[in-house]
Order: sequence, then structure tokens, then C-alpha cells
Amino acid sequence: MKIELRDLVKRFEKAEAVRGIDLMVDDGELVAFLGPSGCGKTTTLLTIAGIYRPTGGEVVFDGQVVNRLAPKERNLGMVFQSYALYPHMTAYQNMTFPLRLKKIGEDVTRPRVERIAEMMGIAELLERRPGELSGGQQQRVALGRALIKEPDALLFDEPLSNLDARLRLTMRTEIKRLQSQLGITSIYVTHDQVEAMTMASRVAVMNEGRLESFLSPDDTYDRPPTVFVATFVGNPPMNMFEVEVAEESGQFVARRDGIAVPVDRERGAKAAAHDGSLLLGVRPEDVRFAADGVLGEVVAVEPLGREDLIDVETNGELIRLLTAPEVRPSLGDRVTLELDPQTLQFFEPSSGRSVLWN
Repeated sequence: MKIELRDLVKRFEKAEAVRGIDLMVDDGELVAFLGPSGCGKTTTLLTIAGIYRPTGGEVVFDGQVVNRLAPKERNLGMVFQSYALYPHMTAYQNMTFPLRLKKIGEDVTRPRVERIAEMMGIAELLERRPGELSGGQQQRVALGRALIKEPDALLFDEPLSNLDARLRLTMRTEIKRLQSQLGITSIYVTHDQVEAMTMASRVAVMNEGRLESFLSPDDTYDRPPTVFVATFVGNPPMNMFEVEVAEESGQFVARRDGIAVPVDRERGAKAAAHDGSLLLGVRPEDVRFAADGVLGEVVAVEPLGREDLIDVETNGELIRLLTAPEVRPSLGDRVTLELDPQTLQFFEPSSGRSVLWN
């Protein structure tokens, strides 16, 4: 099923939670809604589900506007953060509840439950109640309950937030495998960029009710269209400081207060065509120690195990880089940094829009 949002708006009295979102989720695609708390991602999901009615715009399923359809008429499966299992019912009873509401007989229900339970790895847990199950097992029951309806689309509202890190990794893989295997159109709401980037074919990054970008994970990371996307996606976040870009002796250079950074010719030409100052962005993994470059002083060293996060202060700017532990500097060391000229990003300061990708 294709899901399309056309200029979707949702207001609550004076608060505007969703502000004119346009996007299309293709049939069988898994799309992530990513953003900070309060950005409108869950409100958008609940509007798709029919729990909220749009203030403006349209929700469209396979070309049909469904604004006035009740949730039960939309044939959607939903998986919640809180699992939402009935504590007095067994896993089997929880999974079959949607079918019993439709008065579907046991002869149809039991084979369907057994097939899905086997797929979910919970076949031996069907007679247990939620209190006798682990968090991961409860989440599998909740996912099984959504699948038992044989929905046209699946909606996930931060389903892994209550699980520990190791279990989140396992369930992330399981959900992606199941979705791919079943080919069900899915929308996955999360504030965890790792979940969004590893699971989805496209990521809708949202901020203050607006859609900032709707791109593949690679393009979201490598070609961010706005400052918000550039700094929100990536951990540690992208370094950002103001520069002016010009061509000097056939080489494009970004300058500010004694900082001079060489720029790739293609990117430099686009940046230099913009009048005035720009925001330069560079990810910590694209900064390295070098014999020649930007001078600075090490002000913080954070060992992260596989790598170290180093803070270097240079002319009042803080630049962060990731290095291998064997090259760890000491606090107060004077160092020279090189910024990879082929990965630099440039943004217009007032609008926050990229001058490279828009």
C-alpha cells in the first residue's frame, strides 16, 4: 500500500504540531520518521492511523483520501512503545484479540497465530501472560498482534525505547528482517538516529512540525540539505563555524580569523558563488592530525574504546575529531588539524539551507 501525505497540518488549539508535510511512502517500503521530542513525528503517525483527524491537508492510501475513515477501517497494524498488552490475557489471547473482535473463528485464528508465533520465535510462550515475559518477548507478542490482522501497513511508535541496548540491536534486526520478508509498507517513528539509519530505506527528518529532509540514509548523512539535518544526524555532531570562501591562486579556500581551510574545487565553486559568509560543516571523522593545517590546543580527550573523541580549540573555535587510541594526545598539546576538503558542507547562515545540495 502507498501512503501519501499532502500538505498535512495538525493543530491542537493554538499549538501547530504538524506544518504542511508532503511525502510519499512507496508500497513495501520501510520509512523512518526521525527527530527530537516534540518535532511532530508521533502526531503525524497517529494522524495516518486515524487516531487524530487532520486540521488541513490529506492522508491518502493507494490514491484514496482517508481523512474521514475511522482507525478500524484503515486496516493498519500498530506497535506501541509501551507494548499495550492486556496483563490478564495470555500471549495467545493478546495476539488473537483483533481477530476475536471481528468474530473470526478458531479454525482460522489458531493456524495464523501459530505461523506468526513461529516466525517471531515465541511459539513456546503463547500460554504465558505478559508478566511472565521479558521486555523483548512482550514486544514480539505486540508485533505478532499487529501482524495477525494481515494489515496493509505497519506503524511503529518508538517500539524499542523501553528495551536495553543489546535487546534493541536484536529487535532492530528482527523487525527489519520481518518487514523485508513480508513486504509490508511500514512507518517507523524514532528519535534514535541509529535505528532510523540502519532500518529504513528513506529517512524523514522532522523539526518543529516541518519536514527538513526525506532522503536515503546515505544522502541524509553525506548530503544534508539543512543545518538541522547536518547537526542532528551524526554522533558526535558535525563541527560548524562561520567562514568566507574565495578562490586564491586557482585553489578555493575557506577562511576565518586565521583559519584557512582548502576546499574541493566543485564544492568550493558553489560556495564561492554565494555572497557573504557561510557556515562550514565538517564531521569529526573527517578531521585528522596533520603536519600542516589549522593550529590548535587540545582541551579535552574522551576515550570511547574503539576510538577517542578529541576537542581542539583554535582561534576561539572548538573543533572535534575522532582518532585511533594509539595516537591519543595529552591535554594542552599543540596540534595541527587537516579538514578533508572533499567532505566539507556549506550552509547559508540565515536560512540554514545548504548551498551545495539545494
